Amino acid sequence: MPVSELIGDKSVADAWPAEHRRSVPETRPEWLESVSGEDLFWLIRSPWPSISIADAFSVIWGYVHPRAPSVNHRIDPDQQRVVLAEFASLDENYVASLIAAGKARNDD
Repeated sequence: MPVSELIGDKSVADAWPAEHRRSVPETRPEWLESVSGEDLFWLIRSPWPSISIADAFSVIWGYVHPRAPSVNHRIDPDQQRVVLAEFASLDENYVASLIAAGKARNDD
């Protein structure tokens, strides 16, 4: 899935496991004008076979934000990369439990 469809920040792709991310040259004219030198289109997939990338992203920030210190509501980019990489290496069953808990809260 294109990172730009999940979040407008390519830092997610930078932190995602290499075997689960790819880049291709950006060809969309409207994006080329706004990317300021970054001419790559990033795609990522779920590191967990039974979990979709959309489901993973439904809980990713709930995992990242408490673990990455922020100043003035801005997370340090280096720390964010570390915690994103940590999230992507979590056990599949644990991530599934986070997703299930999130869905249960939303059903209330």
